[in-house]
Amino acid sequence: MGYGFYRSKDPTNSIKVLKETAQRTEAKYATLQEIHLFQPVVVESLGTVEEATLFVKLLMFFLFQRVSVLVKRFQSVLLRESFTADSRQEVDL
Repeated sequence: MGYGFYRSKDPTNSIKVLKETAQRTEAKYATLQEIHLFQPVVVESLGTVEEATLFVKLLMFFLFQRVSVLVKRFQSVLLRESFTADSRQEVDL
């Protein structure tokens, strides 16, 4: 006696249920090729999720370094421009 719709203790019965399920699935999707046109699609990815995650982390690290350098340069320009032309001449004397 089975424990549910697809479960059974008897291994031969389990194989029988698997075959019936496969036949039902094939029958269900048999008319799809007549109704729809299937076109194979090729998709290129960056690799596995782990590789993509590593790539993103390295990219973010690089971008944060670049932003840090830009901020430091901008601060040095602001500091230099904060002095007036008169104060620069006085220092030169």
